[in-house]
Amino acid sequence: MASMLIMLQIVSFLDLLSIGLIVPQLTNHARQLGLNFFHIGMIGALYSACQTISAPIIGSLSDIRGTKPIFLLCLGICSFSYVWLGITSSIIIFMMLRGILGIFKQIQLLVKAVIAENCNDTNEQGVLYGKLIAIAGLGMSVGPVVSGHVIEAYPTNGFTILSCVVGAVFAVNIGFIYSIPFKCKDKKEIPNGEAVTHTLLQSMGNTLKESVNEFYKVDWPIFWDVFVYKMLMALTMGLYFSNFALFLKTEHDVSPKSIGYMVAFQGVIGASSNLLIRHINKLYKVDTDYSKRIFHIFLIITLSLVGLASVPEAYMYIVFIVPKSVCLSIARVVLLEMTTSRGNPDQKGAIMGVSNSVKSLTGVITPIISGVVTQYLGIRYAFYVAACFNGIGTVLSYCNLKKPKTKKEKIK
Repeated sequence: MASMLIMLQIVSFLDLLSIGLIVPQLTNHARQLGLNFFHIGMIGALYSACQTISAPIIGSLSDIRGTKPIFLLCLGICSFSYVWLGITSSIIIFMMLRGILGIFKQIQLLVKAVIAENCNDTNEQGVLYGKLIAIAGLGMSVGPVVSGHVIEAYPTNGFTILSCVVGAVFAVNIGFIYSIPFKCKDKKEIPNGEAVTHTLLQSMGNTLKESVNEFYKVDWPIFWDVFVYKMLMALTMGLYFSNFALFLKTEHDVSPKSIGYMVAFQGVIGASSNLLIRHINKLYKVDTDYSKRIFHIFLIITLSLVGLASVPEAYMYIVFIVPKSVCLSIARVVLLEMTTSRGNPDQKGAIMGVSNSVKSLTGVITPIISGVVTQYLGIRYAFYVAACFNGIGTVLSYCNLKKPKTKKEKIK
């Protein structure tokens, strides 16, 4: 199990490293191909929609055929697709490849499935997931720095080089997954392809039915504000992260290398902020329902986004990055604590299911909003729109903060 965990950590690290290498450069490359911001937004929505739809399908296939062959299939298709993504100059093929990657880029999901298959202790699973998240976060910080150096050194064919490197990374992961001795599990006999299709469709139908039932299980009078906060925060983060690299390049003429370091800097600030949670909670001892904390978070992020959109010089950008990154990182923890502190513990599964649905929904609509705003108003206005969404959260959290204490106690 120890050697398997090490291999899975390496696979997770390389997977997130590949994302850090390629994703920050996708928008610039798409622009070079001739796509406008609206088309880029639609492609982003296509990718997110494919991810959302394919996740239960890939999960069902791994249950039917086994995790290892499905894992190897996904890695192989992703390796080929990323190499082709860097070589092609066709807009149609570029869009098709993004859709294919949206379907098969489920590496983190499959890593978790491997852990679940080989570790029956739920507490140990939580520890293993935490280790994977930590090591994978390092990949997300290193990737943008490396890609920035490559793009600056090879401005003409840098994206092609990065795509080939990412394809090679997935090929290396194929070797790791192939060498892992997967635990054999009992599988039902599947006589033919028709039975496989029937079982898969049945599993997908059950997944859809369970997802719908999750919405009815949630006590909405208690949780509605938390899910609104989550949606607004996800919209804010999506609009910011999908536009900030292009914003720095077009508005402040920042080099790709410097943008890479700035991405890594934000990641380090965010990761370091998690270490301050315990100390921050000590400052809010009487804030038992988290209303004051979430109000302060929304307020600071809103002001930071307005500042980021308004700064005349690039060096001033860093001044607003720090509070924004700190608050975004803390917001994830606070929103999770708000969610788990309310209602019946038996509802936690339904609540987390709805949370994932909210995340998936915002992942689809955010690129569309970003594309429309950037295309017709300008890249700077994407930050202002993000600030508006966050401003709604500020107003809502302020109204909840000002409610009489007795009402808030009833909610809790």
